[in-house]
Amino acid sequence: MSFLPYAPFAFGVAAAVVAMVFDAWGDRRSAVAGAVALLAAGAAAAAWTGTVSGLQGEAVRSGGSMSLAPAACLALGALVVAGCARSLSTDRRGSRIVALSALTAASSALVAAAGDVGVLFLAVEMLALCGYGLVALGGTDRAREAAMKWFVQGSVATVVFVIGTAVLMGRTGGSLRYSAIAALAAASPDVPVAVGFVLLIAALAFKLGAFPMHSWMPDAYETAAPAAAAVMASAGKVGPLAAAVWLAVAVTGSAGSRVVRVVAAIALCSIVFGNLAALRQRSLARMLAYSGIAQVGYALVGVPLGSRSSSVLVFAVLYGVTAAASFVLVEALHRTDASWDGTIGGLAGLSRRSPALAASLAVIMLSLTGIPLTAGFWGKFLVFAYASVGGYRWLAIVAVLGSVVSFGYYGAAIRAAFIDDEATGEAPDEPVTDGVRLVTGAVVTLSAVIVLAGVVPLATGLEPALRMLIR
Repeated sequence: MSFLPYAPFAFGVAAAVVAMVFDAWGDRRSAVAGAVALLAAGAAAAAWTGTVSGLQGEAVRSGGSMSLAPAACLALGALVVAGCARSLSTDRRGSRIVALSALTAASSALVAAAGDVGVLFLAVEMLALCGYGLVALGGTDRAREAAMKWFVQGSVATVVFVIGTAVLMGRTGGSLRYSAIAALAAASPDVPVAVGFVLLIAALAFKLGAFPMHSWMPDAYETAAPAAAAVMASAGKVGPLAAAVWLAVAVTGSAGSRVVRVVAAIALCSIVFGNLAALRQRSLARMLAYSGIAQVGYALVGVPLGSRSSSVLVFAVLYGVTAAASFVLVEALHRTDASWDGTIGGLAGLSRRSPALAASLAVIMLSLTGIPLTAGFWGKFLVFAYASVGGYRWLAIVAVLGSVVSFGYYGAAIRAAFIDDEATGEAPDEPVTDGVRLVTGAVVTLSAVIVLAGVVPLATGLEPALRMLIR
């Protein structure tokens, strides 16, 4: 068997090893640089080799639409580590965060590329273990408590996954290959098959943080280091979404209709709960966590759409870039103003203190809302449009209304940065160090990418852009 399809994952693991080796030598800068280079190489290798096609063979996919999901996972991992390079280089935990971030990206890529439910299970568990470690590295009692709570809940999700796998394995006669399970779903669309698929989707929904398997997300994202939260919110989402798409596409007939109804219900509840809960938040990171539940709901709207479910990949990649930018922004805000308490109200006066960060915050929040001329608009446009013509108009309407509601809390951050006055009068000017310049530059660059991704399709049309993401 050729090693080539496995090269991207080898690069991801090598990035983690390099980070730990250089950390042992006390050279955290080289650890960060080496990890970024290897993750970028892995992303390029995944895009060039077509990892999914190489690993899955004849497995059923929505037209091969998820073939670039592994590349997106690794690229997002590299993007986050590069964006937070300065803080990771100076933090004593930085190399460990880099190593676990690289393994998170590689695990998520393997989740997207797996052609066997057994491999999928191992990859999902590896992704979860990396997440527990990233949260625990927050270094506080709250972070360790959040990691432990997530671990306990994750154990339940693991049991659900194992039971679902056992049900499908019993029906296929022992095979866990995607092709065998897809053939089973086509030949025997009965209740046990539907139960097996629903259990697997429920386990993946937990990893995604969809309602009602969401309770780990707010504490995890708030207490983890911003770089750790960024990789979990971006690279960590793409792989499970790609796997969920395959599960929904593979099952057909009466069993398929049952599975699709479950996915639609999870999407609906995630959108409603995520948006309503986010409206009540005062912490910026916690608000991003609850809004992430709603964003997962938007993505799941596209999962039941068959051949059009490729829109989920577009949404996942564009949201991943924006989510990464949002938590890199949180890191930049902490480095720019050491007295910032992490609240949305604490952003008051940001436009005066740091116009570049304020402008970037506005771009990121508008993209998460789905406003035109930003990347987030196109992700939502494709999913909602396909849902409307694919028989799920009611779900698309709920999703659009949820996006309207979301401007209430995304807009609150923009208002605080540009309109609200600082409660304590003039804030002392913080010294502008090289670290501040670098992380600010990273945020501005990511914001420019978000705007560029939103504007280019207006000039070129959607087809050229989609061909870059889907094949």
